[in-house]
Amino acid sequence: MEEDQNRPLKIGDLVEIPEIRTVIQLDDLADTNLRQMIVDTFVLTSEVLDNLKSVLTCLSGPEASGPESFSRWESLVIKGLSPLPYLKEGLYEMLKRINLSPPPFLKQEVNSFNQRFQEVTRAFTRFYRQALPLWERGEGPRPLMIQDIPWLLSKKRDIPEHSGVLYLLMDGMRWDLWEKIKSDFFGKMPERFRFVREGVFWVNQPSDTAPQMERFDQELRKVHGDRDVQDLLWKVSGIDEKVHTEKGPLSHLFGNVVSYLRLEILYRLKALPSRTLLILFADHGFVENPSFSPANKYESPRYLHGKDSPLEVIVPWAWVMRI
Repeated sequence: MEEDQNRPLKIGDLVEIPEIRTVIQLDDLADTNLRQMIVDTFVLTSEVLDNLKSVLTCLSGPEASGPESFSRWESLVIKGLSPLPYLKEGLYEMLKRINLSPPPFLKQEVNSFNQRFQEVTRAFTRFYRQALPLWERGEGPRPLMIQDIPWLLSKKRDIPEHSGVLYLLMDGMRWDLWEKIKSDFFGKMPERFRFVREGVFWVNQPSDTAPQMERFDQELRKVHGDRDVQDLLWKVSGIDEKVHTEKGPLSHLFGNVVSYLRLEILYRLKALPSRTLLILFADHGFVENPSFSPANKYESPRYLHGKDSPLEVIVPWAWVMRI
């Protein structure tokens, strides 16, 4: 499913900052009463509660449950599930910056969010476990999967003119991380890169790199014949390394991934010939470890993958032109 017709949630959908009629100085944050006023008036308005409730109301699995209803799950992941973890953390980080605890209504809504999120995740897992064997046997319609990525150029319309093709395995890149890479990496260099199109596909099980790439490599050889795979495919493995080692919130993880791309990958992309079409694709996503505790951050990972939750299974592909 391509994302052109779906607009993901933004922080502005949950947080409204009214017109500021006074000047707030940093010294004002030392005053407890002023900090509370800033939260009530400028950060967490009364409308946030209604907005959060609206999000939770639409956060439910598709009514249809057959294996052909995969497109509805794709829409839910892009528009609903994917943006929410980052948005939730953003609300807490805004409060932390001015040294205030979350207000009671926000705690209540976040608890409701966590419960609803888990309910939808369990519904997705049931659907996926029932549908995947049918898809793998070729019984009925199925979604785009990783083995289809090498065939996209022959199946999509409006293919841009290009002088060459390069596949980039963005190891561990889930949809919200792709949104960050699109805006803060490629989007910062419009003179070098042009975004062309994007979409999602489903990974097989287990959601780890080796089994996914085995399927991909087989199809890549069929499509490109005797060309050396090493000339066609770059494995951007540093993303997954950041996922496994990061102990901070998503904002830290996403920022570190973008920094890694700038330091380790950008110079290689700059050296590519003009009009090289970059085909980016993930091999799995990731989720936050529910048993992770910041107090014991060296004893367990914060982020995991390998199972069948929606943020691990439904992942992005994209075309970017090297100008």
